[in-house]
Formats: sequence, structure tokens, C-alpha cells
Amino acid sequence: MEAIRFTAEGMANSFRRIETASFQNTELTPKKTHIAGLLTNIMGKTENFYYSFLPKLKVAVLPMSIEDIFVDMWQYKKWKSSNYGRAVVNREKLYKAKYEIYIVVPDELKEEVHTALLYPQRPPSLGMDDELVSIGGVKYVELSELNKEKVNVHSIFPEDWVADYSFHPGKTGLIIPPRTSVSNLEFEMGPPRKAKHVLRIVEFFGGYCSVTPKDDLNVYSTGYKNVVMW
Repeated sequence: MEAIRFTAEGMANSFRRIETASFQNTELTPKKTHIAGLLTNIMGKTENFYYSFLPKLKVAVLPMSIEDIFVDMWQYKKWKSSNYGRAVVNREKLYKAKYEIYIVVPDELKEEVHTALLYPQRPPSLGMDDELVSIGGVKYVELSELNKEKVNVHSIFPEDWVADYSFHPGKTGLIIPPRTSVSNLEFEMGPPRKAKHVLRIVEFFGGYCSVTPKDDLNVYSTGYKNVVMW
């Protein structure tokens, strides 16, 4: 299977867990919604394109490295007169997180997506608009499917697609053991916007997981690491 591979690295990024509000915890990795947003933006497309593109996109996200997680105070506007219509929330952020990302897109969009990754039409961001990332290592790669009862996986993966898994931490860098987060796969535009399908995703930093696949799980070799496309 042919995929496009690239790296994304930011100084400070945050992927708000959808169940948090007053204290905004971050997910560890971008999900399909974030990557579809990044691609839509750098391709110069509109919101309507995003909603049609999202369910057609397949991704694999390999967490490469992270230096730390910190908390800052984030100011936002609200529809109230108190405090001059402003409020402040604590927001977790990832410091110097780097990811290797694999994407599979419809054939008719391959060249346009590839060109946009090399020459973005807008500043690339993951998370919020001001959370810019640098994109590098853009390349077409061939992924080979693995057929094994138990396999090592270096990317994040859907929890419901495995019978069990165990985490193997590395020996260097910051290690964050597995945790789960919810990723939307498709939306109804609204308003209000509503999620149509979701998956629980296992994410981590500084290691890999040994997994026992279920029927839904397809693991692919990149030549040096194993990833799950979803």
C-alpha cells in the first residue's frame, strides 16, 4: 500500500481532550481530525472540503519524541459582561513534540496533498491556529502488511481493534505510558457539529506496544517500524 510520510514538529501544541473544559488536558498525539485539518489548511481548502475529506483519510501516527508537558493560562472571550467578557482557563501543552505521520488519501488527491506538504499554501498548524509546526521528510513510501498473531506496534492504535497489548518503554528520552483518548472519525456539519463515529485510541511516548490483533487491525511495516492505519 502506498502512503505519504512526513514529520511534524512544534514548539508548543495542545490537543484538547473533548471531555475537559475548565482545566483543558491535552491528548499526547494528533488524531485524524487534527491531521485532516492540517491538510485542509495547507491545501488552501474550505471547511466544506474538510468534512468530506475526513472520512476518506487514513492515518498512522508514530510518536517520535517529546521534551515535556507544561500548563499555561489561556485567555478566551465569552458572551458575558463580567470581567470585560473574558475568562481564563488552564491549558496543558506539549513542549517540542515530534511525530512521524503516514497518510493514505484518494488517488485523485495524492499529488495535491503531496505538493501542499512540500509547499504549504497557508502556515501549517496542529491544534489551535497559533500552534505552528514544521513539516519535513515528505516522501512516498510503500507499506507492507504484516500477518502475525502478536506484533510490535510503534504507532498509536485503536483500543477496540486489539485483544490485548503490553507497553515496552525505551531507554532514553521522556517516557509516557499508554493512555486512551477519543477520536472522531466523521462529523455532521450542524450547527451544532455532531460526531457520527468515534474510536478510542491508545497513545504513548518513549516506547512501543506488543499487541494481539483482532480482525479489524491491520499492521504495516514501514521498513524499520510497524504502524497501524485507521
